[in-house]
Amino acid sequence: RDLQQIADAADQMGSLLEDLLELSRAGGKVREPEVIPLTGLFDDAIRLLHGPISQTDAHIKLQPNMPAVYADRKRMLEVAQNLVENALKFRRPGVNSEIDIHASEDEGFVSCCVRDNGIGIDPRYQERIFDLFERLDHDTEGTGIGLSLVKRIIEVHNGLISVSSPGPGQGSEFCFTLPVAQQEKEQ
Repeated sequence: RDLQQIADAADQMGSLLEDLLELSRAGGKVREPEVIPLTGLFDDAIRLLHGPISQTDAHIKLQPNMPAVYADRKRMLEVAQNLVENALKFRRPGVNSEIDIHASEDEGFVSCCVRDNGIGIDPRYQERIFDLFERLDHDTEGTGIGLSLVKRIIEVHNGLISVSSPGPGQGSEFCFTLPVAQQEKEQ
């Protein structure tokens, strides 16, 4: 039993170190940006999360033909995957997850949101949710680095991210805003 506890602690520490390394990389140089249609990006993230999605009987509504952004595709896939995975992870017990992913374009910026019907977030904690090691539910797996990583990636791409939730048990909505992909960048 003691050996198992030591092994579990070592695994958790290894995971934490990997996440910290990833966080430090996210603030560095991004790969060559490219035009990324958000519908395709989230479709790829959903495909990567097929196992957890099928295990939780989640229903995901993905807006077709969302606008495109100009960014590092690998980093943006991390953002999409993290936001969908959190929506799955923080679902209400006994309730199938309903996740709605949508985006709009306005005045040169794309706003993309991932809304869920999960456990929600008390308004007094919403400012801290992106802080490093901030975990509101200590019973759920994770290191508390995921949303910090998402925030860093979005900020490196000159964007913003926010969360809104009416409160516990009422779901959450994470929205990020990035510059729209310009036509001349597509050519």
